[in-house]
Parts: sequence; C-alpha cells; structure tokens
Amino acid sequence: MRNFIYSFLLVLFGFSFSSCTMPTHTGQMGRASYVGELPQDALATERIADDCLSILMKDYPPGHTALSVVLPLPGQQKDNFSSYFEKSLREKGFQISSTAPIKVGWLLDALQSSSAQPLDGAVSSDSARNWYITFWIENAGSKRILNRVYDSAGNPVAGFAASGDE
Repeated sequence: MRNFIYSFLLVLFGFSFSSCTMPTHTGQMGRASYVGELPQDALATERIADDCLSILMKDYPPGHTALSVVLPLPGQQKDNFSSYFEKSLREKGFQISSTAPIKVGWLLDALQSSSAQPLDGAVSSDSARNWYITFWIENAGSKRILNRVYDSAGNPVAGFAASGDE
C-alpha cells in the first residue's frame, strides 16, 4: 500500500510539472490576446493596428528586435486585426519568434456606451460605437500596459493611458 501511495504521488507530481512546459497562447502575464467585435470599416481596424505598431517602434527598433506575438486562443475566430498587425510587424522588419524574450499582446473590442453618440461627436450608421485596445508588452520581467480609445473611424480619441514598468 505504501508503494502504491508513493507511486501515485510520483505520477501526480510528474503530470503537474509537465504541464508547466507545454506551449500556450499566453504571455507571462497569463493572458492570451483577444479580439471581440471589430469596426465594420477595415481601414479603421488597420488604423488601430498601425497606432499600436508606432508605439512599439518608439522603444523597439525594427530590424534589431525579435518579438513573440501572443495571438488569440486557437478556438477564437480569425480576425483582421491580428492578421494585419502581425503582417505589419514583419513588413517593418521585426523578427517574429515564439521564443523571443519580448512578448506583445492585445485586447481589442467595442466600447459599450450608455449614450447614443460616439465620443468623437459624429452621428453615423456605423453606430454610436467607439473601440478600445489594451496593448501589453513584456520584456525581461517588466510589464507595460497601454490603453487607448478610438472613434468609429479608428482615430485615437485621447492619448495612451500607460501602467506598469516603463
């Protein structure tokens, strides 16, 4: 009986430690990227991605930086933002590698508002919606989280709100 208990504990610990080495779609902060509802206008989505790319290029020079892009979970539908953002990173000269020490991810979705008018003041059929992104960067244990709101055309409404190590 004693050998059975030791064997059981050994197997249990083996499974628990082996799960730590399995690849995931999450960064060190324990999150995967997520993209919810996107603007109907594909150009608005591209403007948001280009905005995130420009902020990334201020601190990490293309051509000299390898990034690990933390994509949405495999079960989530394919989205234009993630595809466009990753393609743009490659075109600018970033190396994309799952083992790169710098990880980037995002949460992009529609901002639900109780008012019927978007923050940019426009009244349009694309609705009274604004969009928000939470864009995060992890590098050698430091975490930087940037938040921004966009109007219905994908233009920033205000500056980035930053938190974490800078």
